[in-house]
Amino acid sequence: MIRTYSVYNDLSETQIKTLVLIIKSNLQSFQTQSNVFHCLRAIIFRKFVCPDLYDVMENVQEMMVSSVTKATRSMCAQIFVQFLLDYPLEAGRIEQHINYLVKNLGYFDPEGRL
Repeated sequence: MIRTYSVYNDLSETQIKTLVLIIKSNLQSFQTQSNVFHCLRAIIFRKFVCPDLYDVMENVQEMMVSSVTKATRSMCAQIFVQFLLDYPLEAGRIEQHINYLVKNLGYFDPEGRL
């Protein structure tokens, strides 16, 4: 769907919401995580707007700090930075995410602080 509609940006709100909900439900699944992350990056890159995406990004920022696998932390960090830099966000939302990052500079695991 993303490849087909990426040029025209004409995915319906229902299609985007459904796609984001599928991503959210499979985010923790190690077997599908790679595909889920690639799909999530594509959604953010194309700036498809969906309120549920903000909830997914809160999960991503948490996984960026607390995941046990380095590959997952790295992919989450890439997605999260892309989200902060490119996605349309209000100042309050950006401040909330930055505060989360600053708060986790004291995370007990050095890998999670990276």
